[in-house]
Amino acid sequence: MKKYLILCFFLVLTLNIVSAQTQGSVLVQVKNARNNKGKMFISIYKKERFLETGIPPFRGIIVPVNGNATEGTIANLDVGDYGVAIYHDENDNGKMDFSFLGFPIEGYGFSNNVHPRFSAPSFASCRISVGAGSTKTVVISLVY
Repeated sequence: MKKYLILCFFLVLTLNIVSAQTQGSVLVQVKNARNNKGKMFISIYKKERFLETGIPPFRGIIVPVNGNATEGTIANLDVGDYGVAIYHDENDNGKMDFSFLGFPIEGYGFSNNVHPRFSAPSFASCRISVGAGSTKTVVISLVY
């Protein structure tokens, strides 16, 4: 029985090491927050579902706004390509607000600091690569 427990322990340890070597993280640093109100929504998408209407992101976190020191980490991501989208929910209502003309009235941004004018950006323009055992830092400047 003791040998069985030791074997199980090493098996679990080995699986955790292998998993850590095939995963990485993304650290998102947010710049240009115009105030400390509300929360920052940070979302990460895979190519297949990038910014599709009504489809939730692959992963997401909500962090407090702390001016230009606002940041959040999305961990345990499989190695591969992703796109990041963020928005500053200033009025803390849990959604992105738009003007009567359909333009965003709260701050938003995308990986690679893509700033589209009249449509959502493409995945190719926002693509970042996550490597094994590493943290990819992405700096995004908000647009209001």
